[in-house]
Amino acid sequence: GHPLARHSGPLARAQLAEAVQIVLGEHRADADRTEERGVLSARRWRVVDLAMKHALLAGGLGWGHMPEHWVRDDLRAGRLVALELEEWGGAPFRRELMLVRRPDAVLGPVAQWAQARLGELCRHGIRAPE
Repeated sequence: GHPLARHSGPLARAQLAEAVQIVLGEHRADADRTEERGVLSARRWRVVDLAMKHALLAGGLGWGHMPEHWVRDDLRAGRLVALELEEWGGAPFRRELMLVRRPDAVLGPVAQWAQARLGELCRHGIRAPE
């Protein structure tokens, strides 16, 4: 029932700025000094965990970015909708993911698994199996 969810077509930055954006971040005095990637609204509520963010979004209290696997069932059931943002040119919002390691360090079993899994996800369009 959120006004942004009822909008058809790409949403302009001005439309997003008028709505509350739920942002994952710290509640500290100097939090505004950190980089604000993907924050497009001056009207924002900060939460410290994804579960609270998900609950607020599902309650229709604002809009925000969420990992696809967190909202997959809600999207399918129509409880949440994916917004098309003009700001991104119609492309889905993406984050870079990197595995950084020292070349002379021996990888343990977990790091070996992470390296193999990241490579597999990248080769398959970065979509985790359902």
